Amino acid sequence: MAISLQDLSTIYFDERSKTASKVVLTVERYRINNLLRLLGGDTSLEKINTQTMQNYINKRSQEGVAPVTVQREVEQLVTRSEEHTSELQSHSDLVCRLL
Repeated sequence: MAISLQDLSTIYFDERSKTASKVVLTVERYRINNLLRLLGGDTSLEKINTQTMQNYINKRSQEGVAPVTVQREVEQLVTRSEEHTSELQSHSDLVCRLL
């Protein structure tokens, strides 16, 4: 089953809202909203590749976003996506996290 960025975001925030502060959730929602806006919420994780991420980096840079901010957004997506993939492969019923 392919999971979209929007699906992963929803799953993540459902779980994350139980433990994170409002400030942390606000920052994380800002980051994921940029990813959803530029990559598309219906984009499958399976379709995100190096070129997709480079395009995202280029677009965010053109918007005047600091490189360190873009780096954090990309790192969080990659880390959470890998965790999700690993969890699905080893434990199909585990809830994943995006950010």
